Amino acid sequence: DWAGTVVDFGVHSPVVVFRDVFRREGVPITIDEARAPMGAHKRVHLRKIVEMDSVQGRWREKFGRNPDDDDVERMFANLVPTQLERLIDYAQMIPGAVEAVRFLQQELNLKIGSTTLLPWWTF
Repeated sequence: DWAGTVVDFGVHSPVVVFRDVFRREGVPITIDEARAPMGAHKRVHLRKIVEMDSVQGRWREKFGRNPDDDDVERMFANLVPTQLERLIDYAQMIPGAVEAVRFLQQELNLKIGSTTLLPWWTF
């Protein structure tokens, strides 16, 4: 996976994106709340955030009810466009990554495979 391995040192991009999505809903979340479900599929990640007592409390203050599946689906639909808006801000290579890959390929004759959770068309 590229995030935090060769780009986005510290894996800040997903945190910023999740915070943006919730801010646009009028329910800001903290960095720790955004980071807590890291590694889960994005829809599951959103669901885990809305299940947090702290987030539910702020949601109830704003809307008079707890977030539901429709809210999660709406936020999920906004997630990829938000990722694309923010992608360039976090696309810098981690220092030494290019040199490390070059060494593995040229000196050790290794083939490099990679993956990312971002859609193929973002590249």
